[in-house]
Amino acid sequence: MQENASGQIAIRRYRVNKKRVILGNKIYHFIPRHNICLAWVDPEDVDAVLSIKYSCCGNSKKPEFHLASEIDVRRHLYGGA
Repeated sequence: MQENASGQIAIRRYRVNKKRVILGNKIYHFIPRHNICLAWVDPEDVDAVLSIKYSCCGNSKKPEFHLASEIDVRRHLYGGA
């Protein structure tokens, strides 16, 4: 689990296009950069975001988000080869 200086957790979206997630009065923007779509999420909202599913392939439900790795965060922030 990757954490920033504010204590937020990095979550990556499987799809690479922008996504806005609204949880109560909080809005998280998943922004694509360097082929990684990522947002920093408050710890109390991590489970709610990770439980979001999307429909795929004959209406099967699959997770849309997962915890970002250190490599995901580094690539999102600084690029990479």
